[in-house]
Amino acid sequence: MNHDELNELLYPYVFGGLTEEERLAVDNHLYSGCERCLQNLREHSETAVRLAQSLPRVEAPSHIKDY
Repeated sequence: MNHDELNELLYPYVFGGLTEEERLAVDNHLYSGCERCLQNLREHSETAVRLAQSLPRVEAPSHIKDY
């Protein structure tokens, strides 16, 4: 897997949207210590956090709270 292919998978990786095979390929590459891809992962993760923080807070429906 090259850096461009891996970079395309980082957002779905952050959000848990990869197949097991894709996730393992990304994990293996990241665990190899590739600084370029690790930096991209940090940036993508920070973007995901900012996105989540920008959403308005809503009260969970009572039927969900019961679980």
